This record gives sequence, structure tokens and C-alpha cells, in this order.
Amino acid sequence: LSVVSASVAWASGTRGTVLRTTDGVRWQAISVAGAEKLDFRDIHAVDGSTALVMSAGPGAASGIWRTSDGGGTWRQVALNSYPEGFWDSMAFWDAGNGIVFGDPVQGKFQVYVTADGGLNWRELQASGLEAQKDEGSFAASGTAVAVSGARDAWIATGGAQAARVLR
Repeated sequence: LSVVSASVAWASGTRGTVLRTTDGVRWQAISVAGAEKLDFRDIHAVDGSTALVMSAGPGAASGIWRTSDGGGTWRQVALNSYPEGFWDSMAFWDAGNGIVFGDPVQGKFQVYVTADGGLNWRELQASGLEAQKDEGSFAASGTAVAVSGARDAWIATGGAQAARVLR
């Protein structure tokens, strides 16, 4: 769920589900062409017209779509190119700057960032993203990453001997 105001909110779910309200009462079901079999696990809304939705799944089942016309059309703006990858969460500091977090690939967590409202994403190659044995994250709710201020991000993990919060 991504709430923009008292009247505007967007929601996402399984089998390509996207919902939007612009009056806070009536919800509109919106179709994302080609995504009917995907599980949308995170959504970020900028306003009543612009939103990004993230699917979670192995490899190419993890992707991001963006609309700027209230869900009339969607453009895929990111796709997980690692067959063993699995994206878990997405968060935005503001309308332009965002982050996507995914389970480890080759021993390092996947982290992607955008500075243009989600139109383009680049993978971060940073130290401190090394995963412990059996460590992963939580994809069911899109809440494994949280942001604050202009640049701080916190990432929750689990599955290993000890859960961690990365900053």
C-alpha cells in the first residue's frame, strides 16, 4: 500500500494486482499488460497519476513497472538479469530517488538505485553488502527496506544464524 494523501492511494498484490483510489472511497482495478502471473510485492506512488510497482520472484520474475497516466499504460523500467536473483523491497526518499533490495547473488545482496523517478536503475557495487550463509530477506510485504532523510536506508535480513539490519 502506498498512500499519497487522504484521497489518493495505490495498492498491489498477487497475479499482477494493482488498485488505485483518487477519492479515498472507490478503488479501480488496473491491469499491467504481461504481468498477470507476477506477484507485485511493493508499490510506490508519487501522486494520483504516477506510481511504480515491483514484482518479486526468481530471475526475470523480479521487475519494476512505471506509470505516469494513472495506470492507463505501464513501462517496464527494470528487470532482474540474474537467474538466481530475487528482489524483495523498494523504497523512495522522494519523487526522484529510490532503492531496490534483493536477495544475495554470488554472495552479495542486490541493491539498485534510481535518481530519476525510477526511469533508470543502476546496480550498486558497495562494500558491506556481503551476505552470511543462508541469509536472505522477506519478499511477502515489500517492507525489508526503509528510508529516511535524504540518503539513509535500512535493510532487514534473516534466515542466517542471526538476523541483521544493514544501514
